Amino acid sequence: MDTNTCGEKERLSLAYKNYREVPSKYVKKYASNLKEIDLTANKLRDIRFLASFQSLRTLILDHNPIDSHVKFPLLPQLETLWVNHTKISNLSIFIAAVGKGCPSLRYLSMLNTEAAPSFFNGGSPQDYIDFRLYVVSQLRSLEFLDYLQITYEERKEANRVYKHPKRKRRQKFKYDTTGEETEKQTDSATLNSTKEINHRLDETKEHLVQSNGVEGIAGRFADVVHQLARMQDSSPAANAPDI
Repeated sequence: MDTNTCGEKERLSLAYKNYREVPSKYVKKYASNLKEIDLTANKLRDIRFLASFQSLRTLILDHNPIDSHVKFPLLPQLETLWVNHTKISNLSIFIAAVGKGCPSLRYLSMLNTEAAPSFFNGGSPQDYIDFRLYVVSQLRSLEFLDYLQITYEERKEANRVYKHPKRKRRQKFKYDTTGEETEKQTDSATLNSTKEINHRLDETKEHLVQSNGVEGIAGRFADVVHQLARMQDSSPAANAPDI
């Protein structure tokens, strides 16, 4: 176990311990002041113990069997989250949980998960574009996704494709011959989420092709592939952002 403390900054590494759950002694000792925790290569599925770590800024969960339904406690100060090489397969469910539990998130890395198609798992540049646009549209505070900075144009396109339709307000209607007042709700119809996402992704592809946007993002994708390939053999903890 490595701990580094400097003033208010503190880091704890519990990587490669094969923990199924983090021992309570670490929670009691470090929860109040910890800024960064590296839990790489354990056997964690449940991370609700992190509810005690209210000062946490960086969380590394690479190579753990966490899946799409992992429950995130509220971590109001968390800015960096790494979930590379995990079992996340359903993007919308996972991102919804992240958005709810990590409202200040700025850096997210999901490399080599089923939910994030990329160079490492057979995904095409277009798959990667689609993935990025969805995540960017849902996490408004995010600045970097998989080592690529989110551009103004990318966020604008994400918001255009995944904009949320406004719900109509409730309206009251007076009707029938008895003069009784009846309340009727007129809400927008809710589409099947999977069909809606697929439809919007098709719109994105068409719009990007028309605006020559695919080539630009695909080029950025190619650039990051080379960067990430060089980092595959490096330690996740060694490349963690400074806090």
